[in-house]
Parts: sequence; structure tokens; C-alpha cells
Amino acid sequence: MNFYNLHYVENQANLTNYLKYAVMALALLVMLLGLSLYWRHRMQTKYRDLALIMLLVLVFVGGVQYSDYQQANNQRNQTSQMAGFLASVADDQDVDKNQVYANTTQLSDGIVLRIRNRYYRVDLSTDASSYVLHHVHLVDHHVQLHK
Repeated sequence: MNFYNLHYVENQANLTNYLKYAVMALALLVMLLGLSLYWRHRMQTKYRDLALIMLLVLVFVGGVQYSDYQQANNQRNQTSQMAGFLASVADDQDVDKNQVYANTTQLSDGIVLRIRNRYYRVDLSTDASSYVLHHVHLVDHHVQLHK
């Protein structure tokens, strides 16, 4: 089972976004190169076709990127809620913020927290403004902590 602390939740990096940006930049570069070669050699249509293909790649990757942007925005909101929740639990339990771990990076009902080598299940209210901690025991004691 994996557990994540506040530092990990706050600093999640999304490598796939950087990869998509790189593909978009490369497609834009190739498209501009194809257009400039087409304007220089107007009789050869292969450059026009190359530019058109790259334009279609840009439109496709742009659409995927927009969809992923919306999804990432929702995830970022949930992650920021989780960061605030972990900080609140640390204050309530009077422990250092780096000693509170959760088994997920997004706030939801039923998550498991690790506080001072003890495990708790979280019951959230419907509006997530309050919570109750229930002491639980893990079946699988192979725990991996991500800092």
C-alpha cells in the first residue's frame, strides 16, 4: 500500500503535460517549415501536404491537451483540498505535517491516514467540512511511504 505525505501532494509533477507540449511545439515547427518550403517551391505540393498533416496533428493534440487541461484542473482542485486536509489533521493531532500520510492524493471519503505509525480511516461529512477518524488495522503491512 502506498502512502503520500503533504510534501508529495503539494509537489506532484505531471510529466505527460510536458510531453504533450513538446509534441505540439515540434508539430508547429514542422508545419512552419513545411509552409515556408511550400512558399519557396510552389510547384512541389509535398511541402503543402506536410504542412497540412502537421496542422491536423496540432488540432488533434490541442484537443487532447484541452481535455486533459480540464481534467488536470479538477485534479489540482482535489489535490489542493487534500493538502489543506492533511495540514488540518496534522494540526488537530498535534504532529508535524510531514508525519501525516494518506493512501491517496485526492480527498475522498474512506481514505486511510497514517499518523505516528497508526492507521485511521476517514469519514468525511457530505460537504467535507468535518471528519471523523476511526482507528483501523491493515491486513497487508507492506507500506511504502512517498515523501
